[in-house]
Amino acid sequence: MQDSSSAALQETLLGNAVAAAGAGVLVHDDTLRYVAANSAACKLLGYTRDQLLELRVHDVVESPNGGLVDAAREVIDGKIRHGTASVRRKDGESFPAQYVSAPAQIDGLPHGVTFLW
Repeated sequence: MQDSSSAALQETLLGNAVAAAGAGVLVHDDTLRYVAANSAACKLLGYTRDQLLELRVHDVVESPNGGLVDAAREVIDGKIRHGTASVRRKDGESFPAQYVSAPAQIDGLPHGVTFLW
């Protein structure tokens, strides 16, 4: 059994690892609005964190129908999704990105966590 200080340390380590990860990490809510992004996601997509947090999943994909948008909706429903999506940077350039998206409960509400590279 873990004590609370051990669990807190693990949470801190996990948070630091995600913040420093080489892959982009994005968290979206049930409206598909981004609510968190690590530095790699900002760099990969060409947005500042504040700019990304004003966007929804469909704002950064080449085709808003299918692909990453459908995956984001399905993740809210508890499914894990992965694949390749054509992602659009702030400067308009598109590129194929691999992704894995998984559900997460944050403060009791459904969210999706996407790793993008």
